[in-house]
Amino acid sequence: MTTTATAVATTEVARRAANHRSGAARSAVNLPAMKIVLNGEPREVTEGISVVGLLEAADYVHRRVAVEVNREIVPKSRHGERILREGDRIEIVHAMGGG
Repeated sequence: MTTTATAVATTEVARRAANHRSGAARSAVNLPAMKIVLNGEPREVTEGISVVGLLEAADYVHRRVAVEVNREIVPKSRHGERILREGDRIEIVHAMGGG
């Protein structure tokens, strides 16, 4: 792996790890944060996070979910490319089994 590729991979790993940590840990690695609203609750996340990153951070990774950003449904095929912005309002609905 080249030096540049290693640096990019390291940055990506740090960004993903920060998405799983509290705000205090995030500031320790100096990643910028932004505020969003997730299911009606204010939340601080790493700037530039995608829908996939948010799903990972919010423990929805292995669930069947529908995601809406600012009242627009984001198809699952676009979760990785849909980058969230400051002030976005996200609703995540997950299917529950049972009877």
